[in-house]
Amino acid sequence: MSIFPIEDIQKWIAPLNESIAHYDRMIEWAEKQPPTDRVQASDMLEQIHEDWSAHYCPLCQAAFRDCQHCILAMGCMPCSHPQEYEGEIEWYKMSEWQKMAASKTWGEWLKYAKVMRNIMVKIRGTLERGGE
Repeated sequence: MSIFPIEDIQKWIAPLNESIAHYDRMIEWAEKQPPTDRVQASDMLEQIHEDWSAHYCPLCQAAFRDCQHCILAMGCMPCSHPQEYEGEIEWYKMSEWQKMAASKTWGEWLKYAKVMRNIMVKIRGTLERGGE
């Protein structure tokens, strides 16, 4: 029994591969930054012309920036929870993407970026096995 609607499987393979490559580029760049330096998305954007915002994420684009209909939300948890944005989100309730986005240092950012990449790789494996 597939955890993903079978008609969706092929639709997500290309954006998932592109997103993994997107994370590979961001991780490669961030690994060259001093781990205790403060995270600045603008630095990454200036140097590699992409960052972790929805604007540069192929999965976000494929889901039309609707997190609830993204393959990540179907496979585990959406990157963001708009209904919780009214107040502070408790750390343990945050998604890995939210933790990455809230990171204070590049070392911390890398930790969560690698988790996000690993989640995508696992979901890709599930899709390649037909959603099982």
